[in-house]
Amino acid sequence: MKIIRGLPPELRSQAAELFWAGFGQKLKRPLLGDAEKGKRFVTHMMDSDAMLSAVEDDELLGILMLVDQDHPTKTGEWRGAREIYGLLGGVVRLALVAPLDDKPAPGALHVDWICVAPTARGKGVGAALLRETESVARERGFATVSLSVVDTNSRAKALYERLGFVVTATKSAWPFRWLYGFEKYDEMAKRLA
Repeated sequence: MKIIRGLPPELRSQAAELFWAGFGQKLKRPLLGDAEKGKRFVTHMMDSDAMLSAVEDDELLGILMLVDQDHPTKTGEWRGAREIYGLLGGVVRLALVAPLDDKPAPGALHVDWICVAPTARGKGVGAALLRETESVARERGFATVSLSVVDTNSRAKALYERLGFVVTATKSAWPFRWLYGFEKYDEMAKRLA
């Protein structure tokens, strides 16, 4: 397995499939709609330069999106939402996904999301992506790496804790918990040595 900084253009469709496999059940109607529209929206929001990719034999095993205060997520871009969902649908989608946009703290490089292929889980892909994130953070002068994990993903939280992340806050998904499919989420951070 090799960790690549960025997302090679030829792997964008695999990345959309991987994201949808990991988050599609949570983000389908009414958030992102059907699989076709959801994957188009996900492809639009992927900033290749802000991603890390785990690749083996031209197969994408995992992806991770990084954001910081100067490089926010592209989730809320109006143009892509309007093209995919139409005028009213775009406004509704952006309003519903806005609370999910993590705003990184000053001095932190934030993992906006991470996905590992179902066939690659338990094989160190997530850990390798997070170790590379720490390298990127150090090179860019960040003192902290942060991320969030929902209460329904105890396996991911256990991985983050093994890698040295600690819970800094627990937040409620109210009033949208019925829509998102989780009650609360933990913000976690790791100070870099």
